[in-house]
Amino acid sequence: MRFSILAFVALILQPVVSSNIEESTCSYDNESLEVANEGGWGLVKSALFGKSMQVAETLRGHFDGLLSHEGANSLTEKLDSLSASAYTLYDGLHIPSAGESWDKIVGLGSNIQGNVDELFQHAKELYPSKISEFKKSVNSVVSTATSLHQVVKGAAEQREIPLDSVLDELRNTLHVLFEELKEQFPPPEEAPGHENRTLIINTVLDRVEETFLRVAIKYGASEEVLKNHTSSLMSGVRHIVGIVGDLYEQHPQLAWTFFSIAIAPLFAQGLLLSALRIFGFGPLGPIAGAPAAWLQAWLFRGAIPAGNWFAILQRIAMRGAMF
Repeated sequence: MRFSILAFVALILQPVVSSNIEESTCSYDNESLEVANEGGWGLVKSALFGKSMQVAETLRGHFDGLLSHEGANSLTEKLDSLSASAYTLYDGLHIPSAGESWDKIVGLGSNIQGNVDELFQHAKELYPSKISEFKKSVNSVVSTATSLHQVVKGAAEQREIPLDSVLDELRNTLHVLFEELKEQFPPPEEAPGHENRTLIINTVLDRVEETFLRVAIKYGASEEVLKNHTSSLMSGVRHIVGIVGDLYEQHPQLAWTFFSIAIAPLFAQGLLLSALRIFGFGPLGPIAGAPAAWLQAWLFRGAIPAGNWFAILQRIAMRGAMF
């Protein structure tokens, strides 16, 4: 188990020195390549839960020189715990008994958060530059999103308006916005490069911020307080999306792993379901005209590859809609 877990770490902690990610020079056997070629959650699942010792032994020498015996044991214990939590989460999303599985998932929040923090700390020791920037942005986004949620919730409660009504209006308003954005940015024939992607990200986030502020202010939230939070939030989101986007050009599996780690704290704070609902992840799939549907068309031009990050978000939304 120890080196099976470390195999996963090796896959996600390749040296990241700039936005142009260098190709790994490690050699892998055939089974290792099968693991590395899986997309999205399939990669994480294979590395965390697979029982292949061939993959583990391939990477053993690399880690023996990288970590002391005590450090490796400490890392392994934490990753074993993360593995157990992630396995229960993945298993819960596939069990027919929705009620039981969702209770199980909700109970994992703090455990997942704690283990992700520990994983980040070890990653930072090995590859400080990009990991440190990424963690800082993730922490900022989670903290600010939590504060914004409380500000809007408090304003709605003062006016005796259900928070669900606010979220519904925000979702509907975003649908209108993304209909406009679909005209401005139709799905491309191929993935956009860094420059075009940055332009699109900035435009979309600016418009989303304007829409959110308009709705939140309408329900009594302080404009000054909101703007202070949204400025910080959008800055963090831009950085996260930029890193993931640049990684995706050369390391799609690594990019989806970073994305999964980024949303774990949102899940732990109970914000993920609200965000999925706002962006149009419905009980039967992305809602027509919603941001999620636009994103699906933009990234996948139709069918979503099984097991990738988008499919995982949709599955979470489908399970959450049952309660």
